[in-house]
Amino acid sequence: MKRRNFTQSLIAALGVSSIPVGVSLAVSKTESDLIKENMITSADGLKLKLDSKIHPVNNQDEKQFILTYSVQNLQGRLEEKIYDLTSSKGKNYQVFMTPINETQLQAVFNRRLNA
Repeated sequence: MKRRNFTQSLIAALGVSSIPVGVSLAVSKTESDLIKENMITSADGLKLKLDSKIHPVNNQDEKQFILTYSVQNLQGRLEEKIYDLTSSKGKNYQVFMTPINETQLQAVFNRRLNA
């Protein structure tokens, strides 16, 4: 009976410890998909094109970067809000973006902070 409890607790511990690894892999995959996409459409009808990817630190950390998008069909003033984006492959993203000028939006990613 003791051996059975040990095996069940060992399997449960391994299952729980693999959850953070799966979540971190899913987050990094969506980030890489978002960077690879050339043209993204928002729910508001805006077409965004990736202009640049900048690292805010000197060591080129892949967990901290800034994406700058140019808006192709501007319909009014850009707002600071969470944009619902859809890629050309049909994947949906929710990204908080701020306008940096009249035709550009900027998204800051910092995966070093786990709140």
